[in-house]
Amino acid sequence: SKKLVISFGHIPREIGGKQHSGLSQVMWRLANEINRLNSHYIVTFVSTDIHSPKSRIQHTEVIGWNKRILSKYSLTNPIFLCKYFWLAIELKLKYKFPFFNTLAKLIFWGNILSKVKDTVAIVHIHGVNNFAILNHIVSIANFKIVVSIHGITGNDDTQPRKNIQYELEKSLIGSKKISSVVFVTEAIRKSYFRLYGKPDYASEVILNGYDPSIFAIKDQFKDSNVNTKINLVIIGGLTELKGQKRVLEALALLPSSVKDNFVLTLIGVDKNNMMPEFSKFAKKNKIKLEFLGYQTPTNIAQILQSMDYLILASSTE
Repeated sequence: SKKLVISFGHIPREIGGKQHSGLSQVMWRLANEINRLNSHYIVTFVSTDIHSPKSRIQHTEVIGWNKRILSKYSLTNPIFLCKYFWLAIELKLKYKFPFFNTLAKLIFWGNILSKVKDTVAIVHIHGVNNFAILNHIVSIANFKIVVSIHGITGNDDTQPRKNIQYELEKSLIGSKKISSVVFVTEAIRKSYFRLYGKPDYASEVILNGYDPSIFAIKDQFKDSNVNTKINLVIIGGLTELKGQKRVLEALALLPSSVKDNFVLTLIGVDKNNMMPEFSKFAKKNKIKLEFLGYQTPTNIAQILQSMDYLILASSTE
């Protein structure tokens, strides 16, 4: 009696996946919480982070992939394999998508959708890049397609492929395959429509959630009567988009007597190897800087209890 939702996404590292982004947290928790609520919908999560064909994580059935599964899907229908091969080339040339990753997603997602096309009610996809891949798989279908938008990068000068992202974001507005689009803030929805126009389909705002069993307010660890440093923290991958460098530059402008009062802590993965540059800048400008790398949500919650200010310095999110 329940309606089936297929959600394409990634699973956070602490749940058993490979991802360390906030986006993966949103993807996974939204799907898993819907299942936990025992509503009229049941979500099957399709993940490229899990290598078991079928498994159950917490409240959710997860469909994963591996080389054997992809080979099997490829041999099942050679005609579709040829089609996906040329689509992957097209997306590589048009949007600079990585060829092999795109081809694998086309094969994997295409076969999953072909199996459930008569039973699925909603397909949920996150972001314009993933929708561009899905868009090439799906023709006019019986199911609804819902796209979640987590930010705008088509007008962000920090992004090296700003022009490509602009075209991807703009193309979403004119799509005839989308039933509705979901934004994570009202500000992003307004900015998106101001840039690209308003679509004919419905749009909603659903704020990103959190796990209250982890992020619960507790008594502060610090004694407020003790004169200590002012602790600042930034959470997010070390990138120009997230703005760690902008905060360091702001601290560098302070007089030494004021600057000495602050300690800046960075939490997040440094896949672009930016930390050596940040450390050099901090040392030169006498800024107290600490880098904790990737942390699980439980650890982040504990760290937050001892901080004074959380700074979100992202350029466009």
